[in-house]
Amino acid sequence: MNRNDINQILQEAGRNAAPRAIKGLEEHNLVWFDEDKLCMNHLLQDIGREMYMKESSIEPQVIGSHLFNRKVYEWRNVLNKFKAIPNNDVQKKLKISFDGLSDDRDREIFLDVAFFFIGMDKNDVIDILNGYGHSAEIGINVLMERCLITVDTKGKLGMHGLLRDMGKEIIRESLPMKPEKRSRLWNPEEVLNGTKAIEGLALNLPKSLNPTQLKTEAFKEMKRLRLLQFANVQLVGDFKYLSTDLRWLCWHECSPEYTTANFYQGNLVAIDFKYSKLDLVWKKGQMMKNLKVLNLSHSQHLTQTPDFSNMPNLEKLILKYCPKLTWVSHTIEHLKQVLLINLKGCSGLCVLPRSIYKLKSLKTLILSGFSLIDKLEEDIEQMESLATLMADKTAITQVPYALLRLKSIVYISSPK
Repeated sequence: MNRNDINQILQEAGRNAAPRAIKGLEEHNLVWFDEDKLCMNHLLQDIGREMYMKESSIEPQVIGSHLFNRKVYEWRNVLNKFKAIPNNDVQKKLKISFDGLSDDRDREIFLDVAFFFIGMDKNDVIDILNGYGHSAEIGINVLMERCLITVDTKGKLGMHGLLRDMGKEIIRESLPMKPEKRSRLWNPEEVLNGTKAIEGLALNLPKSLNPTQLKTEAFKEMKRLRLLQFANVQLVGDFKYLSTDLRWLCWHECSPEYTTANFYQGNLVAIDFKYSKLDLVWKKGQMMKNLKVLNLSHSQHLTQTPDFSNMPNLEKLILKYCPKLTWVSHTIEHLKQVLLINLKGCSGLCVLPRSIYKLKSLKTLILSGFSLIDKLEEDIEQMESLATLMADKTAITQVPYALLRLKSIVYISSPK
């Protein structure tokens, strides 16, 4: 019996078809005695009726996955928990599955996804979580098996809105009267009073509002901060107050004043500066030996890339739709582990540094929309791992013959 069978059985119960659901359990040898049938009948009716009335499939999916491969007495325990919860309190019923996670680290991963990582690439999230000691791939798989998170065909993490809200409620309930001592904060009025207990902070403000100024001194006590997310926020002050435990910095609409402040964050695994107002990321090279993802896409004023000399483990460099980008640093050859470079829509770029062809690890190179570059060099044969080259809507009229000799190449888009 698989999880889909369990889900179907619970949904049958929700349609007032509990006897048919019990029959399904009998067919799969999950019910042996009359008293078990009675227990299952009550449980199925309790779960199913609630979700049928709500016209939602999330609860039977989550509870069904929680009950998968469990004994009858464990089903009975779940029933007892359900009886203690009001029928209209869906979040508490869903929390039974969260509480049933056997590893505290899996619970932490769930909460991090609920707060920060919905819609993000699964592999990027795994890298970030591994950056502070989690066995994230195992944890993500456990949460997927429990239907607490999903992964779509593009590899993006998803989570039902009820589960996301449940995650926030778990944190709120942990310290209802002392928000400043919670592990994660998301309300603007609570952010300014954070303490050393805070591990993650999200402050996402609508673009329709003027940027909110936030003094960096507010982070002085947040010594354990590892996840930081901003949108439409302008930081004022010295970056020395930011925790050195920071692993992920997501700052959309990053202001140009940012580059004038001290910024030494050698433990960062991922930086997301999409839609930034920067023309220059750093005035001097940064030592970032742990950085794996650098996303500067849609930065309308960016004119040049940073120095890549001290980013030995960078795997993804995303610079798409930076129309004023005119210069890619020759130090790009130092990216010995890079897998993806995306320069799509960088219409102002008229030349690629020759050193880019030295990237033996590169698997995907996206140059779509290059209107000023009309050829690629024969040196491209040095890219011995290159599997995908996207060069559509460019001035390139012919791909190098050396490219056709690459054994690794799988896909080449048409230059026209």
